[in-house]
Amino acid sequence: IRYENAFSYFYVAVEGETVIGFIDFWITFDSSTICQIAVTKNCRNKGIASLLMEKMMCILKENEVVVSTLEVRSHNQSAINLYLKHGYFKEIVKPHYYTNGDDAIYMIKGVV
Repeated sequence: IRYENAFSYFYVAVEGETVIGFIDFWITFDSSTICQIAVTKNCRNKGIASLLMEKMMCILKENEVVVSTLEVRSHNQSAINLYLKHGYFKEIVKPHYYTNGDDAIYMIKGVV
C-alpha cells in the first residue's frame, strides 16, 4: 500500500549508503509541524539533527511558512535542548498527551 500526503516532507541524512537520521514535517498553508526527527544513537551529538533542522528551515522559508510547531515528551531533555537551540520556545504543557500518559511540551517558533 502506498500512502501519499501532499503536506508531508521527509528528508534523510546518510553516511555512505546508511541512513543515520531523518526529519518528517508537514507544511499546511503558512504553518508547519515537526512530526518526527531522529538520529541513530552512534551518530548523535555530531550536528546531524541540526543539519536536518536547518534543511527544514530552508524549505519552510521557500514555502513562506510563518510558524513552526511541535510536541515533545516532557522528559526528552536532549530533544528539548535541540529545539531551544534552534529558536523554539515552550508554549504549554499538554498533560497525558501520549498514549502511555506522558506529558507533551508544545513548542513554537516564528520562521520569518
